[in-house]
Amino acid sequence: MRPRSVIHRTEAAAVAFDGEVADRGRYLVYKTPKNPGYHWGNYLLYPGPPTVADADPERGWIADFRREFPGGLPRDRVTLAWDVLDGAEGATDAFLAQGFVRDDSFGMVAGPATLVPGPRHNPEVVVRPLGAAREFAEAARIVTAAFAEGARGGSDEVRVFAERQLERYRAMAAAGFGVWYGASLEGALVGALGVIAVEELGRYQLVATHPAAQRRGVCQSLVYEAGRRALAERRVRTLAIATATDGGARSVYEAVGFRPDERLPALTRARGPSPIR
Repeated sequence: MRPRSVIHRTEAAAVAFDGEVADRGRYLVYKTPKNPGYHWGNYLLYPGPPTVADADPERGWIADFRREFPGGLPRDRVTLAWDVLDGAEGATDAFLAQGFVRDDSFGMVAGPATLVPGPRHNPEVVVRPLGAAREFAEAARIVTAAFAEGARGGSDEVRVFAERQLERYRAMAAAGFGVWYGASLEGALVGALGVIAVEELGRYQLVATHPAAQRRGVCQSLVYEAGRRALAERRVRTLAIATATDGGARSVYEAVGFRPDERLPALTRARGPSPIR
């Protein structure tokens, strides 16, 4: 099963770098043992929307997930997605009745003809690749600060997620699989993101801006400059990024030329606050 969605397809490449993506016939399973708290590194992807029968906890998708992750994941999290591009829901109500919540995303794309500096582009933001271990450790602290605010799980959970994920990203960068960029203002690192190259796609990873540097054009400047370099230096033709349908990041990405191209439905169930995306 080859995902139609560029988001699920590029996520498969990122997971497979040091994890596993296996085709079980009825679904794909994504596993990231080095970071079990990575929401979109540990999930099942089905080819189409769920039916009422798929919601059977003993024989359906939930049973598939328990079989694939017999030890469970942090906070008993279960994440199920299906590979449609138009947000087709299927029998989601049967899952919602069992405590699941919708976890839809937009897949957004841009290219050489559409990528532009945003209206809040800040020429004082210095963007450069990260290399040293201490730089990736600082990027992990930025991710923790950015995502620990609000109902995204406790700060300790986010910190562990960020540290593990940035270690993975450092290994990817060292292998030439991707480039991780930092954004600095007045000499201090205040933002970070990654871009991996998959076929002719440049997929953004974990975009984060420190809360203290928000509203200064950091995110727009970082997303634009990283995309410009990926198109020029990484031989990619299309840039892709995922964002929650109910989040504010979409407007930032649209400001630099991205447009929604896919609406990707998913369901999540977990104890406690919603996990980091």
